[in-house]
Amino acid sequence: DKGYLNFNNFNVESTDPTINSTISPDIQNVKINFYGPVELSDGNLTIYQLIDNQPYLRQYITKSSCTVSIDGKTVIAKILDSTFSVSGGIYYIKMDNNFVRDKTYKESLLGIRDNIWSFNVKQKEVPFAPSMNGLLRLTPDAKAIPVPRSRLTSDEKNQLDLSVNEKQYLISIGVEETRVDNDYLSVETVFNNINTMVKSKDLTLINDGQASKYLDQSYGFIRTLDLWKTYKYKLLSIFLIIGLLIVLFFFARRRNSNGNNIAILQLGLIIFDLVIDITFVNYNAKDVPVLYFPRYDNFNFHLLFFH
Repeated sequence: DKGYLNFNNFNVESTDPTINSTISPDIQNVKINFYGPVELSDGNLTIYQLIDNQPYLRQYITKSSCTVSIDGKTVIAKILDSTFSVSGGIYYIKMDNNFVRDKTYKESLLGIRDNIWSFNVKQKEVPFAPSMNGLLRLTPDAKAIPVPRSRLTSDEKNQLDLSVNEKQYLISIGVEETRVDNDYLSVETVFNNINTMVKSKDLTLINDGQASKYLDQSYGFIRTLDLWKTYKYKLLSIFLIIGLLIVLFFFARRRNSNGNNIAILQLGLIIFDLVIDITFVNYNAKDVPVLYFPRYDNFNFHLLFFH
């Protein structure tokens, strides 16, 4: 029997992708074809990546992410964008016993064991992309987030998120740039993967981590603004005003070297400082209530995104 020889399972006729095939990293779903009509039950599909012959979890697939064809013989499971992101990698899918059951007799069917339904992901060229920063939001229950810096970087900047009623903090995470001649994921891919994994954390290993489970699923991973592109005209205006004050100072000093010419520069800087202070109080004072720095007990960065 073809199904039994391939899958050690009399009920499975074929799968897509097939065993030992090479697939695109951009596939949106996988399929399991059964000999007879089935219906979804309580088991899961689990996707692993093999690294040095060690399996690493990439995605849980529950029945809520699956559909059954009209004839009842094909189960279609949705794949997250981040699941097959490591091109050139070796993956396999495990099917739990009782993932499906016979539609007629309501009997649970056997699954597919580890390392049986395995396949490769096609190599994909990694384009250059500059480093970028993004924001993750902690849930209200998050008190401490242990994070190693070997995976991602942090600029240690944290702030209170004023867009929600509960006290929740934003933490800034940086993704280092990559180039075509290395084996790492592109910055854009890493960024999108983190966003997908956080938003779907109940289907990924993020939900299993002591730290990463406190990342807010509704927030995802938000790209921060490029400050120079956003504020360059305001910054140029500030530099222009300061430059003008310096020019006026030297002009007055040249005309009357004995006068109190420094007062011109001091007055200009005092007015400038007053304007900046008022602007801060009006727009940003709530970011730092009572001018304190957000504090976490034993705050270390340890996000379990990659292995």
